[in-house]
Amino acid sequence: DAVIVTVKAPALPDVASGIGPLLGPKTVVVFAMNGIPWWYFLRHGGEFEGRRLERIDPGDTIRKAVAIERVIGCVVYRGSEIVEPGVIRVESPKGRLVMGAPDGREMPEIDALAKVMEAPDLAIEKTSTIRTTVWAKATQNICSGLLGCLTGTTPKATYSDPVCADAVRTIVAEISAVARAFGHETAVDAEKLIAAQRNQTHLSSIILDILKGRRMEFDSLFAAPAELGRLKGVPTPTFDLLSALVKAKAREVGSYAD
Repeated sequence: DAVIVTVKAPALPDVASGIGPLLGPKTVVVFAMNGIPWWYFLRHGGEFEGRRLERIDPGDTIRKAVAIERVIGCVVYRGSEIVEPGVIRVESPKGRLVMGAPDGREMPEIDALAKVMEAPDLAIEKTSTIRTTVWAKATQNICSGLLGCLTGTTPKATYSDPVCADAVRTIVAEISAVARAFGHETAVDAEKLIAAQRNQTHLSSIILDILKGRRMEFDSLFAAPAELGRLKGVPTPTFDLLSALVKAKAREVGSYAD
């Protein structure tokens, strides 16, 4: 009935060949991942309809394996950590999954998934504007990811610093401007984000990846938003600078290679 893909973006090409044999005539495929998804420009409409995102889907591996008609986009709101293979520590008491079709159409499969997956500690929401949710979550991840990867510390350690808080405000403004240029008003409030993160002691997965030298979601979280900004001519100088510094550090520890 449904295949749910929860690997991080760098691992998508590795799992592409395993998805095809699981697909029946009406199987849907849910992609639950951070950052800009591989399908972003499919069923997008406008001047960039169908544009490839080579950094996220090299050689169109996923695009060839999964028809866009099957795709359900999914944004995850839940803090967790891989303690070891097969063992996950859940940090937040309640989680939320937001699902939607790339073209905004009604998909009864989302309702069916909600009936199976919903629980007292997990809410399933559906939306007709999944890309707006993608940008909203990406903005949050970008801010904590950039500062955390550079410092190796939690948001509580960085967001409480006035200079770092100002950087967060600037990044939110820059990423929101890119999203707006593509028609998505995320309504991310920098002050609310800073206030919420000032007590956050959870290290996000991208920070743990760079600390442990594992492949990180650099392209989906940092490179792709920068590429989209350039497509629309939206300047993002602070975001670009911090991304470049994170890339340099990631290369050094083996978490990223061009």
